[in-house]
Amino acid sequence: MSSARKSEKSEKLKLMEEASRLRSAKERRLFWTDIVTILLSFLLLFIFNIVLQK
Repeated sequence: MSSARKSEKSEKLKLMEEASRLRSAKERRLFWTDIVTILLSFLLLFIFNIVLQK
């Protein structure tokens, strides 16, 4: 009985570890897409500003 509980706990721990890994990977991806989006918008604003000044 106790061995079944132990394996159940280890399965839960494995699932929790996988979920946290997936979440952190997703968060990292979102973080980098945010940074790229911000940089691109600044670049476009800069180019647009130069074009309008001419």
